Amino acid sequence: MTVRVTHKTARLLKQLLVIDKLRKLAADTDSAYHMPSREIMERAGVGSGSFYPIMSRLEAAGWVEYEWEVVPEGRNRPRRLFYHLTEPGVIAARSAVKQDDNRITVWDRIMKGFAK
Repeated sequence: MTVRVTHKTARLLKQLLVIDKLRKLAADTDSAYHMPSREIMERAGVGSGSFYPIMSRLEAAGWVEYEWEVVPEGRNRPRRLFYHLTEPGVIAARSAVKQDDNRITVWDRIMKGFAK
């Protein structure tokens, strides 16, 4: 499946790449790292109306997976949803983020020409 990477999607992928690095660092110390979906949205500057459809498309493409938090017994709160990149998703995300960064650079150069 082909994923159309908008700027919002690229911002989410950047955050997911950070999470991937933190998960790998945590695994090196025999611990786990998860970032709740709400925090991913906040850090990427993407609202829930965009976040969940984008994540659904990334999941369908095999770029991301998710898991539900296991809430300890006696804790009266809803479970949180944790997303992370798959190995193919890491490769695809790096490429997509690089392309988005290049688009922004070109756009900035074009806009500077109009500002003169």
